Amino acid sequence: MVWALAANSGAAAWQQEALKYRVLSQPATISDYVMVSDLDGYLHVLDSSTGDIVGRKKLLKTQVSASPASSVGGFSSTLKDTVFWMDASGYIVAVKLQQKQ
Repeated sequence: MVWALAANSGAAAWQQEALKYRVLSQPATISDYVMVSDLDGYLHVLDSSTGDIVGRKKLLKTQVSASPASSVGGFSSTLKDTVFWMDASGYIVAVKLQQKQ
């Protein structure tokens, strides 16, 4: 399960129960999204303000073996707002989200 807490009070802002029985990675944030991956190699993209799942795709061959790394600042425009995931076999995926028009 994924929870968001209000910064000012620590109260639950939202929770995403659809991911309750999946073993999830640590979250990564890019723009208005929270991303987690699971043991089956799926990447789940959640809206950071509502917790709604807005995307899901199988990207990794096995479970994630390391915390995601994001390139929020200081990178070239090519890598800006990119999250890197590595699975247990050493396979690395770079994810860059595109905003819907």
